[in-house]
Amino acid sequence: MGSIKGRIARVRVPAGGIVALAVVLFAHPTRLSMLSGIAVTLAGEAVRIWASGYIRKNTRLATDGPYGYTRNPLYVGNLLIGLGVVIAAGNPWMALLFALYYAVCYGATIRCESEVLARLFGDEFERYRTEVPGFFPRLRATGESGGGFDRRLIWQNREYRAIAAVVAVYCLIALRSLLRWP
Repeated sequence: MGSIKGRIARVRVPAGGIVALAVVLFAHPTRLSMLSGIAVTLAGEAVRIWASGYIRKNTRLATDGPYGYTRNPLYVGNLLIGLGVVIAAGNPWMALLFALYYAVCYGATIRCESEVLARLFGDEFERYRTEVPGFFPRLRATGESGGGFDRRLIWQNREYRAIAAVVAVYCLIALRSLLRWP
């Protein structure tokens, strides 16, 4: 991952924190924007939880459940979460900032992770890559390979960290609104 895309992929999480801070600082939420944003965010987190229950990192290629619709359901979930947060914030400029961040950082991350999966799983990943779209989900899933959903994997894959981060951002947006920060 010494390439530019590798470096971008590595800064994805800290850069996301900076974007989240900007969204909070420049938020102008209304009750409607908060409720609408929360609904979209909950949908995104549901996708992430569903996907997390199928990941056995670096030991088995996840192709079941949401991975039968898209190769990157966690990142589809992240997109929905981010869209929900910027909707809640009520500032269209923050939507543009998020779109730029997402396109650059997640585009690089998806390409890097595809290279890693190709090295780890070879022909199995190449078949999967040809059958399942990289990002935008297909309407019908490919056949299940029998891995199945395991709720213990949600904890093992540390999904609680994503949930805690989202709750913190929403609390800060709400606090900013209540205190009427400048």
